[in-house]
Amino acid sequence: MSLLGILGVALFTALASGSYRIQRSTSNAIALAKAKEALLAYVITRDDDGRPGEFPCPTTVAPGAATYGTSAMGCASVRIGRLPWKTLGIPEILDGDGEPLWYVVSNKFRPLVTMINSDITGDMPAYAADGATVLGNQIVAVLFTTGSPVGNQTRSAAVLPCSATGTNIAANLCAENYLDTAFGRNNAANAGPFISGDASSTFNDQLTLITTADFIPKIEDRIAKLLTRSLNNYYALHGYYPYAANYTDYTSPNKLNCANGKYVGRLPKFIAAAPLTGAQCTTLADWQSVGDPNGLPAWFSDNNWNSAIHYVVGKAYAEGGSKTCALPGDCLTAGASTAVQALFILPGIATASQTRPSGTPANYLEVPEDLDDWPVPLNYSYLNSTTALPSRDRIYPIKNP
Repeated sequence: MSLLGILGVALFTALASGSYRIQRSTSNAIALAKAKEALLAYVITRDDDGRPGEFPCPTTVAPGAATYGTSAMGCASVRIGRLPWKTLGIPEILDGDGEPLWYVVSNKFRPLVTMINSDITGDMPAYAADGATVLGNQIVAVLFTTGSPVGNQTRSAAVLPCSATGTNIAANLCAENYLDTAFGRNNAANAGPFISGDASSTFNDQLTLITTADFIPKIEDRIAKLLTRSLNNYYALHGYYPYAANYTDYTSPNKLNCANGKYVGRLPKFIAAAPLTGAQCTTLADWQSVGDPNGLPAWFSDNNWNSAIHYVVGKAYAEGGSKTCALPGDCLTAGASTAVQALFILPGIATASQTRPSGTPANYLEVPEDLDDWPVPLNYSYLNSTTALPSRDRIYPIKNP
């Protein structure tokens, strides 16, 4: 073959190879986006069979097994495996090389952990291709496309040593035979740090990250509807709203007791009846029962969402109130809305400078007008944040006839 012919073949091969890489990368991006959408739909819409914000464990058996695609029963020690597509209720998703997607979940958002609410942040780190630039350090879950084997990766059913687990297991169950390492960042590690590397002969993973910003605001949207309905129904039944819990009364699941005469604080978990000691609002009615269609679901209280919700009741609309806005504090102002009877604030996720849970209002609220009233009421006036960031304050005013 002439030199011109050889150069032509080489150019064609390079172009074809480049085209394949682009096509593969595009297919992988589509697969990752589909998987992320399915995972988020699952965690946002969960109910009393789980709880919103709870991610499934990966599937830990190989393709072809009867339970393949189903979330493992527990993942306290090993939280990395293939995507549990059956549990998510979707068809299996394959990457551009026909491989199933892999997935890892934070220990703080897996099933059976103590609680999940907007105070909780992810704990897994990830880095850009240089191994130094931080992509995030509060990551909740990571999805991977693995591509074809690179380096010494073996994907047979043969039982071989697996450093990812420290045991001898089937090679097709060992994460290191699918997920790659670069700059000392190992995607096969149980909790990272993970890396989004450049494609090479030893690295072909693509990944997408999930953080609380992706789902906590949507869960708060659910909570806003549930709590608005519950407070409206409480008022319709009793003619008043409950008092708040003291702002500092949040440090255990048996706290957040309603406090007599407390108009500004946290949303009370217990009103007339306290589980241990400290019941104050003994003349008030308790919340509607969990089974009541207007009550709050079990996951709300079980996951201590009350502690993350700021609550205010106008003095005129607490027990024995005048039902008129005559004196300061009788009614509330929420933005342009006046004569508000009660309100609650959902604080969104924590910013980088906020530490939660906390007894400091500035660790929840950003708007100065909102911060004025905790823990001592000053003006009974509140404003929504003007930003759409997931850390924004959102105020929900309550009015009844």
